Amino acid sequence: MMYDLNLINEYLMTKYIGNTIMQFDELKSTNLKAKGIFNSCPDGTVILCENQTDCKVRFKNQWHSFPDKNIYLSIILKPNMIDMISKYEIIASASVCKSIEYIFNNLECTFKWPNDILLNDKKISSVNCEQVKVNNTIIGVIISININVNSDHDEIDEKLNETSIKIENKNNVDREMLIGHMLNNFEIFNDELNNQSKIDSSINVCIKKSKIINSYININKIGKKTVRRIFVNNIDKNGNLIVVNDKGDEEIISSGEVTVNYD
Repeated sequence: MMYDLNLINEYLMTKYIGNTIMQFDELKSTNLKAKGIFNSCPDGTVILCENQTDCKVRFKNQWHSFPDKNIYLSIILKPNMIDMISKYEIIASASVCKSIEYIFNNLECTFKWPNDILLNDKKISSVNCEQVKVNNTIIGVIISININVNSDHDEIDEKLNETSIKIENKNNVDREMLIGHMLNNFEIFNDELNNQSKIDSSINVCIKKSKIINSYININKIGKKTVRRIFVNNIDKNGNLIVVNDKGDEEIISSGEVTVNYD
């Protein structure tokens, strides 16, 4: 069953995000499709599909998709000035959190830096943000968001500590309503970046929902085996972690530099 675009439009209150929505029954991933049609699409174009056969998220990890139940989308952005990917990770994550909690006031999201959303300490959503380059020049950004919405228990990999909104809410979820609210929030947060060169509103959401501020986590640099234990103080204005290392010195940790191991 395809998304009802008319219903999505009834919830949308955006100026450019979602003005153009393309939906597909099946794709390798919405991210790959967005890359393929990037040049021919206006800023704010949304790619939706019902099933993804080869969806990769952070560090090429696989996101398992189930047809007709969940939300798989990518947003094409063509800002005048390209900002750090970490800022878009914060904007997208805050949009998911705020939308879910607005619709389901009995649910409380938590944010697992840099790109995962949890319900009851189980993952329901992952965000993946990539720059688009032509001849080594950055021309835009693709924001990909996957959300487990109406998956049942037998469609969830418990080994990956996942869940769905339906499982936690005990009822089927109106996907179109969630998409509409999420795109509305995304535009509000993205406008703050475009117009004021800051992401304070979305950072405040992620700080409030963070699982790791004022706690210890283990990290290792990409490609390295050495694991370091650090204390997380906060999230900075660019979406990076402000931490204290094992020597007692303050560091800034970028999401693109490390993998994070949570206790």
